[in-house]
Amino acid sequence: MFDLSLFSSHSLQFILPPVLGAFIGYLTNKIAIKMLFRPLKRWYIWKMPVPMTPGVIPAKRHQLAKNIGEMVGSHLLTGTEIVKAIKKESFQTHLCQLITTRFRKIINKEYGALEAVLPQKYENFIRIAETAVTFKIRGFIIKYIRSAACERILTELVKYHASQLLKKDIDGLCNFQQRERIYALMEVFLNKIVKNRNLQAVLEDYIVAYINSLDSGKSTLKDILPVELVNAGQKIIRNKIPDFIQQIAGLLQEDETQRKIAETIKEVVDDLAKSMGPMGSMVQGFLTQQAIERIVSEYIKNNYSEIEEKLLSESFQNKIADIVCGKINEYLEQPVSSFFHNFGDVTIEKLGIRLSGFITKILQNEKTAAITAKILRENIEIYIETGNKRVETVLADFTSDVKMKQKQMTNKILEILRSEKTSSLLDSIISAILRNLIKRPIGKISHILPDSICTDIANKAVQLSSTMLVTETPELVRTLEIQRIVSAKIDTLDLLKLEDLLLSIMQEQFRYINIFGALIGFLIGCCNVLLLYLL
Repeated sequence: MFDLSLFSSHSLQFILPPVLGAFIGYLTNKIAIKMLFRPLKRWYIWKMPVPMTPGVIPAKRHQLAKNIGEMVGSHLLTGTEIVKAIKKESFQTHLCQLITTRFRKIINKEYGALEAVLPQKYENFIRIAETAVTFKIRGFIIKYIRSAACERILTELVKYHASQLLKKDIDGLCNFQQRERIYALMEVFLNKIVKNRNLQAVLEDYIVAYINSLDSGKSTLKDILPVELVNAGQKIIRNKIPDFIQQIAGLLQEDETQRKIAETIKEVVDDLAKSMGPMGSMVQGFLTQQAIERIVSEYIKNNYSEIEEKLLSESFQNKIADIVCGKINEYLEQPVSSFFHNFGDVTIEKLGIRLSGFITKILQNEKTAAITAKILRENIEIYIETGNKRVETVLADFTSDVKMKQKQMTNKILEILRSEKTSSLLDSIISAILRNLIKRPIGKISHILPDSICTDIANKAVQLSSTMLVTETPELVRTLEIQRIVSAKIDTLDLLKLEDLLLSIMQEQFRYINIFGALIGFLIGCCNVLLLYLL
């Protein structure tokens, strides 16, 4: 047990002043700190306000809030200080990472159709925007199409592509395999034509109408028939004349031929005798049928070699050929109407039916289309030199002014592009494209834009964000009125919460203040003891 008897009154005289001084110093500081916050409201005694109530902070909270707000807004969180913080490398790095991450998240997100992405309430706005965009795009395109610049560019474009096309050979434009497919389609097309059920009727009408036109005109067979066909016919006749005369020479040795010759001579003699009167009867008596046959037989037998030589001579054959060809030419030079002059409409119609039936039968033969297609194919290949002929050379056979054709083509294209129908068609096309884009799923934007462009956009966004923050932060801070916000927040803060807040921050310091007060009291007590001792 602690025994107070150990201390004498003289000892207490020196001990108590420092201890009491320390206790008083500690207690007064404790009460002073407490009186900063308490009491919360003013106290009254018999309606008289008690001094020092309420506490310092509750009494001066409005002024405190104002001062703190001014300190924070004017000295701590100023626009200049915030801009300095924004310009720091650490903040810029964090900003870059933040924007890049968010941007990558946005472009890698799977988006649906635009209609699904936007809220339902914006549906009418989408329709209005679609109409407006269609109108704008159409107006821009039409304005450009009708401009001189478009005409100039189109002219150069047609000229360039035409020159490139003309320099190519047919094989470069349409290779052998492609031409073979065209020829196959041509054969199929010809088959369909010749197997048409109305072919004979069409041919019949055409032939009858053609014959009637010939009957009423002055055309000759020579005008109708190709020159090549007439020349070929005469050539065939001249080539066949020697064989024909050879056959005639062989027939002269036959009894039947000699009898026919004798009969012909007898008829001539009888006709001559009738014109001679009495002398004719005497001539007929001498030149009987038997006598003439004997004379003809003996003459041919005795002179056959000379007759044969004469018949087979080139000069005689040429004369016969000239006579035959001359007769054929006379026949060909007669008007066609002379052949049909005695024909009635019924006869001409029958002729048309027979000719159309004959021609149809030939055309509908299974091999006709194939042969015709083959002939066309071979002649086309010969003409284009199996694809080696240049397009320019082929076009030169059909037109003499390629430049004029290019100009006409340009004008025709411009006419089509500038027509009202094209304008209406543009509306439909643009509307269809826009509707398709609106209804089409967007997907990931990163799949639409190249990675380099995405990176450039992210870097540009970081640069713009940093520049905007540096430029606009001072004005934003001023607009935010941080001083007013801080003052209002502190002014409306609950006093108990404000006390807890300040104590949580300054509790350690307050404890040291209490200890320091006790130390000061202790030192003052020691000074009192010293003064008592000295006095």
